[in-house]
Amino acid sequence: GLKGNDYKPIPYKATDSLPGTVIEYFKNRGISQGILEQEHIGFENSFGKGWIKFPYYQNSVCVNIKYRTSTKDFRQEKGGKKCFYRYDRAMGSTKKVLVITEGEIDTLSCLIAGFEAVSIPDGAPSENSKNFNTKFDFLKGTEKLFNRFDKIIIAGDNDGPGQRATQELGRRIGVEKCFVIQY
Repeated sequence: GLKGNDYKPIPYKATDSLPGTVIEYFKNRGISQGILEQEHIGFENSFGKGWIKFPYYQNSVCVNIKYRTSTKDFRQEKGGKKCFYRYDRAMGSTKKVLVITEGEIDTLSCLIAGFEAVSIPDGAPSENSKNFNTKFDFLKGTEKLFNRFDKIIIAGDNDGPGQRATQELGRRIGVEKCFVIQY
């Protein structure tokens, strides 16, 4: 079986052409079709629903896929690796500022605004989450990502879990390098 940091690569091919409704959904959120193509956003119908697919790459391998419906149903690959969304892109970036968001769509919005960005894999854990600390295990081994940037902007949601995740990320990354967005 798979243990610890072991994971199996997940075959992924971006959808050749996204449905017009998906392109429109993102356009209404200010996200262009060009960004969707650049980031290999996919789409599939399964389990009786239409799912937008966000591939997670680490070391040029697809290690997880997050699925989301327009009505905020979420699922991901069984056995998928927990890591930052857009980890590889951020590792290859020449920018000096990195934004960390709580979701893939927020990350795409940052790209449109000209920032380099990643998302945590599962959004912010709720305050009473019994395994709160293990929710941040995906940070293990990410020091070299943070070392590439002069400034890390943590853009958590402005709710209890978002604020707590922001504090935890700052503590683990190093508060001297982190900045927080005040909404």
